[in-house]
Amino acid sequence: MKAAGVDFDAAYTYPNDLVDFEVSDQSHGAAYRVLIPLQQPLATGAVYHHYGGSEVGWQTFVENATNQLWSAPGVGGACPDMFSTDYIEGLTIGDQCLLLIVEDGGPNDTDGLADGVLTALGGIAISMGPDASQTSVVLSKNTIIANGLDRVTITVTVAAANGLPLEGLTVAIADCEHCDRIIILPFTDRGEGIYDSALVRWDPIQGGVDRLYFSVTDGINTIQLGPVELSVVAPLDQMVVARWGIANRPTARCYCCCY
Repeated sequence: MKAAGVDFDAAYTYPNDLVDFEVSDQSHGAAYRVLIPLQQPLATGAVYHHYGGSEVGWQTFVENATNQLWSAPGVGGACPDMFSTDYIEGLTIGDQCLLLIVEDGGPNDTDGLADGVLTALGGIAISMGPDASQTSVVLSKNTIIANGLDRVTITVTVAAANGLPLEGLTVAIADCEHCDRIIILPFTDRGEGIYDSALVRWDPIQGGVDRLYFSVTDGINTIQLGPVELSVVAPLDQMVVARWGIANRPTARCYCCCY
């Protein structure tokens, strides 16, 4: 994807390759219809990416009243004509016919000029970065004793928009309400998109809940996860002190006299 001086769109994959087209013969600023049959059906997480020039780079198709994406299933490898009512606005999973409505001089026209000539390079793209909707955070238990010894395991499962597990990412705690009272180990990549860590906690605070936030990045795309709530309870000895107020009191003595 380096042809004609176009930089590689490293964060996305293009299952139907790219379409480079130029259309004209309408009035300046007109909205053109472009029909694109797809070899591979639309998948979960699919978007349309186009090249906006060297200064803009790759970007997601801008949708408005004169720039729209429509799709249809198609029959036997053939697509309905571009004015058919079979097309539904948006990208429908499983469809193999893509209809673009693109404004000459609009945000999806590569030269940005309302000159009667629409030029565009783009295609259906699937993000290869972590996707928040496909990523989860699970704690081994929802309560921790704040004694510096009790441990909670954190498991983060990460996938791309198409559900593909992602390895080799950086997972870390991004924020927490009482970070000064938490020790968390670095996350370990276990493979198949699974990353785990563990934390310990001390010095319980009134309220009894910590809210944890996590970040996942591949170096290009970063997602934030959370809050994940963890209930905090005091160690047993501290709970006895708090309830009965018997800390630092002298030991009671009983004297018995026998006759």
